[in-house]
This record gives sequence, structure tokens and C-alpha cells, in this order.
Amino acid sequence: MSTFNKEIGVLFPTDKPFDELVEKVKKVFLSKNARLVFEMDYQKSILEETQDDIGPMILFGFCWPSSAYEWLKIDKSLGFLFPIRCLVFMKDGKATLAFQNVMKIAELLDNERAKELASDGSKFGIIIKEIMN
Repeated sequence: MSTFNKEIGVLFPTDKPFDELVEKVKKVFLSKNARLVFEMDYQKSILEETQDDIGPMILFGFCWPSSAYEWLKIDKSLGFLFPIRCLVFMKDGKATLAFQNVMKIAELLDNERAKELASDGSKFGIIIKEIMN
């Protein structure tokens, strides 16, 4: 079951343990030929800087260069949207996934090609289903 914030993104609370969800996210994205551009441990980084423990939180950046290319053909300034970010964090005691709301971004661009690319979420939908199972 997902919850949706139209302005920010899509959240998927899970019943998986945090570490298992982190590994599943990597495994599934990589199995779909996504490139792992970065993996950032926010908990560790923030703890080092502030001594405040925000709890487990890992941010991933994944990219499919061919997909990024299609977006860049619309407008090169859209490069700031990539890589696609996936956040794994604890919310209300549950390991939760958060993704960018690509549909909202496409709406804001008011560009038909962007709307086509955003609505072709079949690959992304498959990835989410695999992660959740």
C-alpha cells in the first residue's frame, strides 16, 4: 500500500526489516540494468556532523542512461533530476521507500514528451512490485 504526497513523492511503507529492504532495493534496481550512481548513509553522515541520530536512512541514486537521454532531449537543464533517487528510511516503525514523483515533475513541465516518459512507468512499477514482494 502506498501513500502519496502530490508535491514531493510516493511513499511505500513495508513490513521488511530495514537492512533487508536496503539490499532488496539494490538487487532489484541492478537486475533491471540500472546503474548505482551513489549510495549515501544519511544516518552516519548526519551523526558525524551533528551528533544527532536520525535513525536508519539510506539514499540511493539510480540511473538508466538511455532514459536520462530521453529527458535531456526535452531540455538539458532537466539533468538535475537524475539520477532517480530512492530513499529507504524508518517511518512509524516501518522500513519505508520514498521515490521522486516523476508524474508531478512532468505536469509542472507542461511538455507532452515529458508526460509520455513519466507515464511509461511499467519498468518502475515492476521494480516497486519486486521490491515489495
